[in-house]
Amino acid sequence: MSHVENVAVAQLRVTPAEKSHSEIVCLVDDNPAALKSLERLLASDGFSVRSFNKPKSFLAHVQAHPVPVQ
Repeated sequence: MSHVENVAVAQLRVTPAEKSHSEIVCLVDDNPAALKSLERLLASDGFSVRSFNKPKSFLAHVQAHPVPVQ
């Protein structure tokens, strides 16, 4: 679980039948390979993904665009 400790994921939790185009998953990780891998995995399941390699970038995004965190 050490890798998971380095990844902050803010996402809506819904079943596949409930997914809509407005759902966005935000990923924060300083490892570009991990970001790309998670982006592809989530996109393949129908999620829109926003990736950030710096926590401050994510926080700036959240201030400008409210993101539900669960």
